[in-house]
Amino acid sequence: MARIVWEKTALERFNQLLHNARNMARVKSRSQNPLDWRGFGPAAIQSEYFNELCETTWNTEEWKHKSAAAMKNRSSMPEASVHVGGSRTFVGHKEIMVNK
Repeated sequence: MARIVWEKTALERFNQLLHNARNMARVKSRSQNPLDWRGFGPAAIQSEYFNELCETTWNTEEWKHKSAAAMKNRSSMPEASVHVGGSRTFVGHKEIMVNK
């Protein structure tokens, strides 16, 4: 059980690391083109690996299509993905439900 939790957590953190790395490279390079992100990777990822991800993974039509579809899906129902920023008490939930 602990191994399953560890692997799931590691996968989530690695995906978040790559997501943050892509965003930072996009901002630093001032470009939406993954080939322009080369050389702007984080220190935690060797530049050869980051550059290879830019060239062989993030620059493919399949990746761009999936990314665009996911972005569209996330923005299609903004009310469904609103984070409340912490826990609410039962009374707080009740008040919100009554007000709606």
